[in-house]
Amino acid sequence: MGALSGWFGETNLVQKKPSMGGEDFSEFGRYEPRVPICMMNIGGVSAQAFLESKQTGKPLPSLHSHLWAPVPEPAIKSGVTTFVACVMELLGSRAN
Repeated sequence: MGALSGWFGETNLVQKKPSMGGEDFSEFGRYEPRVPICMMNIGGVSAQAFLESKQTGKPLPSLHSHLWAPVPEPAIKSGVTTFVACVMELLGSRAN
């Protein structure tokens, strides 16, 4: 959260509770050499679709759904920025 707040602002970040989501990605951290892992979600829908979902309670399409259609901008930019921010944090160069 600290690595991303300088890039996105604290009000745009949500720390989610752990979930039982199924991804093969977790296998990287289970065997030697152990690779530290972290999974993040970035927004991929329009602000209007997000608000509609919150108002109606109708869930948004999940990542693996045939209905999932992310809005390229800002989803791609947010994803790239997230990775850059995390790498910079690991290298000791946090944005403030």
